[in-house]
Amino acid sequence: MTEILILDYNRPEQLLNLLLSLEQNAKFEKKITVLNNGGNKYSEGFLDAGLCDEIIHNKINTGCGLGTIQLFAQCQSEFAFYVQVDHVLNCEITEEDITEFKRVINEDDFFYIDLAGNQGQGKYSERAQFIRKSDYFKAPLSGGGPGPLEDLKWSEESVQDYIEKNHLKFFSVHHGSNRIFPIFGDCGWSSVRQNPDGSEWKHFPHNKKLWLVKGPVKEKFGYPPLSDKEWEEVIETQKWEDGKIPENQVKSSFNVNGWPE
Repeated sequence: MTEILILDYNRPEQLLNLLLSLEQNAKFEKKITVLNNGGNKYSEGFLDAGLCDEIIHNKINTGCGLGTIQLFAQCQSEFAFYVQVDHVLNCEITEEDITEFKRVINEDDFFYIDLAGNQGQGKYSERAQFIRKSDYFKAPLSGGGPGPLEDLKWSEESVQDYIEKNHLKFFSVHHGSNRIFPIFGDCGWSSVRQNPDGSEWKHFPHNKKLWLVKGPVKEKFGYPPLSDKEWEEVIETQKWEDGKIPENQVKSSFNVNGWPE
């Protein structure tokens, strides 16, 4: 059995799409574990439908870093897939593929298998991976990451530093006739995050549009990347115009074909 670990926070459509893609393409003995990191409990319906095997409900949102550590800590298999919720499995993975992934790690001395198209551009990326559980915990994980602990060093960065310090390497796997397509495709056209003051924000990573989902906003934080003036106005008025782009992100806004504008 190989466990598939999925981290989710208030992404019902993206979680459903990921689970449906796993049902169609994950052709191996598996256990699918979803961590609902302090969000709404819609995933119970997916459990009842047989799309996953276990759901862990956190009472509070611990952020991406601690949530990832929690998923690996409870993992029952020696090797595991870790997949962030805004992905889908684009092709079949079989028991033979699992055996080859393990061989590459054990015999060719790779630290992990990247399955998300090398989104880290040569550096470790949490996005979608196949890794030995004990190897993941060799890095001095800090617990920070997107969410309430964004201002701490991200766990992803901790693993990056460990890999660089120990001169480790990873293997990136693609599919298709030319081997150019990622195994897990990125569908992350929206992201929802909760800040330490309890406020929730949603943004589109591509065009940087931003929404205040839930207040009150009590304090300035590292996310979203507002200017001092914008933070003052939000805290004073408790309002942010729907879809408005923060002034320091306007130049980095771009659209992706097929994603919301």
